[in-house]
Amino acid sequence: MEEELVSIIIPVFNREKTIGESIKSILEQTYSNFELIIVDDHSNDNSIKVAKSLNDPRIKIISHKVNKGACAARNTGIEKASGKYIAFNDSDDLWRKEKLEKQILTIKESGADVVFCQMYRHNYKTQEILFPNLEEGFVDFKDLLIRSKCSTQTICAKREVFRDFLFDESIPRMQDYDFVIRSAQKFSYYFQKDCLVDVYLQSDSITSNNHKKLYEICEILYNKHKNLFNQYPEFEAFLLDSLGYFQTEFGIPSFYTYRRMFEIDKNFKNFIKMIFSRVGILKYIWFK
Repeated sequence: MEEELVSIIIPVFNREKTIGESIKSILEQTYSNFELIIVDDHSNDNSIKVAKSLNDPRIKIISHKVNKGACAARNTGIEKASGKYIAFNDSDDLWRKEKLEKQILTIKESGADVVFCQMYRHNYKTQEILFPNLEEGFVDFKDLLIRSKCSTQTICAKREVFRDFLFDESIPRMQDYDFVIRSAQKFSYYFQKDCLVDVYLQSDSITSNNHKKLYEICEILYNKHKNLFNQYPEFEAFLLDSLGYFQTEFGIPSFYTYRRMFEIDKNFKNFIKMIFSRVGILKYIWFK
């Protein structure tokens, strides 16, 4: 297979303890024709010193003069990318050696614009493979809407996908979900049922559980993508269900949330089950 240039982007901010292994997992790929763009988001530790010590000509380092956030760093990398394809890793995660080779081959054979894969998440004391229920192949837009299924580290895409769509720097988290919602309306997505990424959640990871922040981002996504609700009521139902769930962590779910869920579902039994689940008594009730 002819190896066309791939641009791999890693945003980094104060990850001196993990960035070295993350970079090494890229340098050890079986697919070798790539440039590795490391965008330092104004770190104040030795992250860049560690990156420079690896001394590989494929590594390019770009530094922000101020801290802008991970998505701004990814967008900087996209703007500087020269490859026909673009892929991402995070500064505390690892790629398996065949990731790039397998994903580029899948793009070429399937004709997909974006390929994403399974990942193995190391969550403190537990480990799990994410997205095991998806079937390999092209994924319908509606299926991509209902719950985030595509993490940034698992994406490999044609460069043209990013001509029209960058990461939204105003969103505090779940930017990959927002990116998929926007870009999948124009470009095709293919799920590759190979586990090719190891994700390690740090105590200060942006994806660490914080229900108040998760509630805030669901609210942002709800308001941002209202134009899709008429055509995909399941998407609105999912976001409202998420809002109702997270509200129970620090407040009472709004009546509007439940009322709108009922309007969408049109099923009184499901409506009652949802309310009971939110107040914690569903497990005591038998529904046939």
